[in-house]
Amino acid sequence: MARPPWRRELGPPPTAGLWTPQGRAHLAARFHQERDFAVLAAEFRRSHGAIYAELKRQQLISAPRQQRTTPKSETAPTTSPILQQRRLIDRNSHARWSDEDDQRLSRRCAEGATNAELCEEFGRSRGAIESRLLKVGATGPAADEARLNHL
Repeated sequence: MARPPWRRELGPPPTAGLWTPQGRAHLAARFHQERDFAVLAAEFRRSHGAIYAELKRQQLISAPRQQRTTPKSETAPTTSPILQQRRLIDRNSHARWSDEDDQRLSRRCAEGATNAELCEEFGRSRGAIESRLLKVGATGPAADEARLNHL
């Protein structure tokens, strides 16, 4: 029974098992001449991974360097020059709103605080205060003004 044509093209099966001392020496010599893993894998009838692992074991190559990752809590946030300038005017510009800030904003708005007072108290721009008043559904004169400005 004849082999299908695709079977003949595959060639002999890959070499399995451990590397012999002669095979290791030959791989090291060939690696200095040929750096292409595909060529070496075909020549030694081994997988790319097997070639890589043996070259690494022989310390002819090193593993790719991994970047040192620092947890986000330890990294100092970097701010752009534009944001630094904005924070000179509004100290909390582009900072996250906390739940406590939202509650205090709603309470101060209901007490009758004006937009200018809220801007000063929270260290935010007029647009940020008005936007947040709409988002939290606050009631009061400042929230009414924000809804009118939003139209």
